[in-house]
Amino acid sequence: MTLKNEKIIIGIDPGTKRIGFGVVAIAGKHIRFLDAGLLKPKKQDFLTPAKELVGLLKKHRPETLCIEKVYFSKNVRSAISVSEIKGALTLEAENQGLEIVEISPTEVKSALTGYGQADKTSVRKMVFKIIAPPKNLFSRDAIDALAIAIAGEMKNKSEKLLTIDKSPIFGKKTFN
Repeated sequence: MTLKNEKIIIGIDPGTKRIGFGVVAIAGKHIRFLDAGLLKPKKQDFLTPAKELVGLLKKHRPETLCIEKVYFSKNVRSAISVSEIKGALTLEAENQGLEIVEISPTEVKSALTGYGQADKTSVRKMVFKIIAPPKNLFSRDAIDALAIAIAGEMKNKSEKLLTIDKSPIFGKKTFN
């Protein structure tokens, strides 16, 4: 059930074996857990996770999809596969009219813990403090997706506060 003035955000932690998803509702300073889990793609199958995402989008009706940026990896093949899955999911979300926010792992860590080099355990602890998901939520990928949703919306809000002043005198970023 969505309350008045709540914004629904879905976070995605893309992967080749498991794709974590996390759905939260945000109203002002209040964040509420809605759903989390895994999509499990088969090798070289981008269509099934995209279809499963459509089901989640219809169920929860989010306004924004926050997805983790693919960072450089020692395993180039793996990075390419994750990028392909990410592209399929992002395209589907865009086709459904969602706003897309990309966020790096460092930005997620910094937003949730205040330290961009924090370990994953610290990030996960903060997710449990902020939204108190069910205690039986053990999937690291799903918890990471919740972190991405929370941090992605924080990033999105802060970017919307900044605008570029086009006047010849200033020409600098200003706050609304």
